[in-house]
Amino acid sequence: MITYSNKQAKINRAIRFSTWYRSHLSIPIYNFTVYGYAVLYMYTASSKLWDMENFIKGIADVPYIGNYAQPIGWDVVQLEILLAIGLIIPRFQRRALLGSTMLIGIFTLYLALMMYFVPNHLCSCGGVIESMGWNTHLAFNILWLILGLWSIRQKNNIIIYH
Repeated sequence: MITYSNKQAKINRAIRFSTWYRSHLSIPIYNFTVYGYAVLYMYTASSKLWDMENFIKGIADVPYIGNYAQPIGWDVVQLEILLAIGLIIPRFQRRALLGSTMLIGIFTLYLALMMYFVPNHLCSCGGVIESMGWNTHLAFNILWLILGLWSIRQKNNIIIYH
């Protein structure tokens, strides 16, 4: 029978937990994040396409970027669609996850700046997300940003089988 010192027993428990965590939690959270981003971006892109005229009008009212509303509007929708497609194709998943996290970071920064500096908040997001309150919307974006950053970090530590 092997007996361990108290310190060695703690190390063994930590290793067992780390192994369990990686095999039971990391992969589902990673997959939730990747496919959640894909659904989120396809939903918001289709919602914006459905009402593109109002989406572009909303961007036109934003200080400093309003003059570029037309190209920004179309580029955002195209980028969301490309990222959503990239997230479901294993070959492009890592880059699409990085791009998705960067895009949600930009959206989060935009929301925070609008809340702080612009008295009449302007939101031209798509669908249900547009109907969220500003604080809820900011919390929603921060949650997705954290999930994205965590998933990028975890991607190097887990093996994803497709």
